[in-house]
Amino acid sequence: MTKIYTEEITDLNVAAFLIVSGFKLLRPPRLSHNKKFRIFDFERTQELEEMCTRYFNRNAMVDALTLAETTRSLFASSKSQRDEKND
Repeated sequence: MTKIYTEEITDLNVAAFLIVSGFKLLRPPRLSHNKKFRIFDFERTQELEEMCTRYFNRNAMVDALTLAETTRSLFASSKSQRDEKND
């Protein structure tokens, strides 16, 4: 069995950008052990690192509406997940 190395992304905006760019989440977003931030797991690849570099250098382009919708969706699902754990 091949081992998959993951990259934990804690920035919701970067995670949304990567999803819109075609990268797949390996599992649903989860909360950190102290419940202060969300963790988004992606497969660690050279392409992922290059896309993150392009994002932070402001050299990457995606559809703005799709990015906004994905960001809202991730935020809403993560918020509901956090609320469920607090019950």
